[in-house]
Parts: sequence; C-alpha cells; structure tokens
Amino acid sequence: MPKKNLYPGLCIRARISGRPEPVTIPLRFTNKKTFQMLAMRWSKQAAQRIQWIERDSDIDASRSFAYQAIDESGLTTSQFNTMLEADVLEVCIPWKDEQSVWETRIMPWEVILIQALRSISKSKRAPCIVRHLMVNNETAPSGPPSSVIAVLNGPTHTVEEQFANFKREAAAVNDLFQKPETFERLSTAELTQTIDVHNKKDASLLVHFMAIDQMLSVNKTINGKLKSQLLPHVWLPHEDGLEPEWQDFEHAASVLAGQRKHHPRLVSLSFSHTGPRLAALTVARGAHAALGFQDIADDSLRLNFFSTFYQK
Repeated sequence: MPKKNLYPGLCIRARISGRPEPVTIPLRFTNKKTFQMLAMRWSKQAAQRIQWIERDSDIDASRSFAYQAIDESGLTTSQFNTMLEADVLEVCIPWKDEQSVWETRIMPWEVILIQALRSISKSKRAPCIVRHLMVNNETAPSGPPSSVIAVLNGPTHTVEEQFANFKREAAAVNDLFQKPETFERLSTAELTQTIDVHNKKDASLLVHFMAIDQMLSVNKTINGKLKSQLLPHVWLPHEDGLEPEWQDFEHAASVLAGQRKHHPRLVSLSFSHTGPRLAALTVARGAHAALGFQDIADDSLRLNFFSTFYQK
C-alpha cells in the first residue's frame, strides 16, 4: 500500500509553447521530517551558491543531490522531460496559514529545480520558475500597472551611501513608468494610507518597496518550548514613536498588501531575505503577486533585476 502524500495540492504546472493548457505534475513527499530537513538544507545551499558555483565538482555534486531530492517526489523520466520542454514552471503551493507546511514555502524551488534539470541536460535553456501560493485572491487585472509608487524606508541614521543607492533605484523605476510617485521614510500609518489612496478599484497598482532590513532575536514557542530565533525585520515605525521601529515580516505583509477590498497587483520587495516569508505573506494577505529575494541581494543585483523585469 503506497504511503500517504503529506502535501496534497503541491504540484508543478509546466507551461509549454503551443499547448493551450499547462501540464500538471504532482509532487508526492511522504516523509515530513525528511522534507523539512531537505528544505532547510537547500535554503542554506542557495545562500552559499556563490561559493560552490566557482568549483565544477561542487556544481556537479549539487546537481546530483538536487535530482535525487526531486526524484524522491515520485517524478517519472517523462515528467522530467516535460519540465525540460517548458517555458515556465509554476510551483503551486497550497496555503492554509503560515505554520502549516512551512517547508514548502521556504524551499528554494528555483534553485533545486534548475539544478535537477541541469543534471539531465546542460545544453537546454532553463525554464522560468515561479511560485504560486494557492490562495483565493480576487482576479488580477491584466495589462501594465496603471499606478506606480516607490517607497524608500530606513531610519534617519541609515548609512548615506545605502540611501543614495535606494534613490538611484527609485530613479530607475521612475524612468520606466509614467507619473510614478516616490515616498521616503513612511510610518506604518502613512504607508497604509498611501497604498490605499493609490489602490483604487479600477487601478492596477505596483508597489516598489525598498527598505533596510535587520536580523533580530525573537522568542517563539516551538513544540511547547520557548526558543530564541533570529528572524529578519524591516524598518517600519509607528507614528507614536512608542512601538518598535523594526517590524516582523508578518506585520509588514499586512501593511504592504493594503487594507481595502482591492489589493496591489504587484509588490516588489527590494531588499534581502524577502522571498521565503515576506513575499509569501504579502500574497496571503491579498496582493496578487510579490517579488522577493531568497537571501542576500546587493544593490547592483536589485537594480539590474528590476530594470530588466519592468522593461519586459
């Protein structure tokens, strides 16, 4: 008797040119602890990729491990070949709440799938890989954004060079869109109001959010025990000055997704460590889509990525 799939609904949709409908490829993982360890391991592997991509032996080993990891989900050779043919691979992640199946959310699917496919064929062009958090949000508007805001957030003692880099990035965003608006150092209430004012019913709002992030120790109860964890926070102060200036990503997501019935079409999170948690939470709170980075992203990488992405 086959073991129970612990992640029903977790799948890959392979979108191939010339086919009207995507091909759905289920992912079956039957050992929760093993998959959690796999997700944590590959998160660290992705963060250290600058080191191992410099050595051919490490690249080959990484590709072999990635193939084995994905192969454990029960994929057939035919399904791997389908993924190689695809232009886009959409990893569909069921969502209930943040604590449920967190391992499917933090898994760096882009890295592990590319490495697995490269272990089969080094010559074929890699598909574009995106994550689809399966939540019941309203239908996303089509076409380019009709409203764009860029927000630069950081405390007044932020290193001047860092804020200058933010301003260069904001200027690049402004050059790509008509009549965007730029705001600096907004409080929680100000950011909430700014997003809601621009996010009208018929608008397709793009929020480009640049901020200073910081790792802070947080006490959390895990399996009945109080443990200290280092978690990323973002500078987002309250107006009264009494509440903490550094906010957990869960609070930041609820602000960035907007408070009204209609939500931003896209929230671009232009700072480090935003992909695994903040981007997912922002979509879970109502935004149609969010862009984030798996780990550390320097100024030049962010500028080049968003300039290219927005042009397309």
